[in-house]
Amino acid sequence: MLILKTLIEQFKSQFEYIIIDVPPTLSIFTNNAILASDYVSLVLQTQKQAYTSVLKTAQYMYQLKNDYHATFDVSGVILYLVKRDAKVDREITRAATESFGDAVFINRIWQQERVKLFSNAGIKDEDYWDKKAISMYTMVLKEELHRIEEINNG
Repeated sequence: MLILKTLIEQFKSQFEYIIIDVPPTLSIFTNNAILASDYVSLVLQTQKQAYTSVLKTAQYMYQLKNDYHATFDVSGVILYLVKRDAKVDREITRAATESFGDAVFINRIWQQERVKLFSNAGIKDEDYWDKKAISMYTMVLKEELHRIEEINNG
């Protein structure tokens, strides 16, 4: 079952970071990614069903960690496709902050048409909107790396 962990171990020392992005589903594929990781971030789209799912996923991850004696740390919760000034998004952000506290990233991915297009056209750096969207991801990545550093030094 832990195929990915075995494969990554062969070349892990050659890289400072290896980032694995998996769909938000509970599956053998996701289990492999989690168990092959040193750090895991949960991504929460600011919708009520997604919030309920991320709570279940967090519980599942801790059970997985116990069952496999895994050593990964959770670096935080990334809010994704957040609409500015939308009631549900504010409610979910507040609920996430109540549930996860400081684990909720300060930086987030705001809802933008360009972000939704990335899955179709790929991430490009061609115009203002590309650069603006990429900037959000860059800020989230910087926060992720900072959180990892804090965990390592903590």
